[in-house]
Amino acid sequence: MRMIYIYSKHNPRSLEMIEHTKEKLGSTMELIQCEEYDEVKDIYPISGLPAVIFLREDLQGERLLGEDVELSSLRIELELAKMQEEEENNLHNMETKRLDFILRQHILEATEPIVKKLITLMITEKKRLE
Repeated sequence: MRMIYIYSKHNPRSLEMIEHTKEKLGSTMELIQCEEYDEVKDIYPISGLPAVIFLREDLQGERLLGEDVELSSLRIELELAKMQEEEENNLHNMETKRLDFILRQHILEATEPIVKKLITLMITEKKRLE
């Protein structure tokens, strides 16, 4: 995993944090220096400076695409939901059960055609027996 740290060179606390964090993280940290927030807000979807963006190796390139596009798409959806749930819990101290909801939704979508087919077969068999 790598991390991008975007900061203003005019903010002493940001610079202090860089020095402290560099000691611990070293080469896993990429630095992007800017004059002010307006300079980067249209490039990176951040709400303020400083900002940290994490880059996971398993969510890049062929490791992300995998063999099955549908499974890879589901993985992205679940990874985002997991991060959003964690963010909401950190910001609002509120558990959303977002992952549970998404998984239940996918299970329902996958089983719905099977259930419909079973109901149709049962109705057809009942009519045949009458």
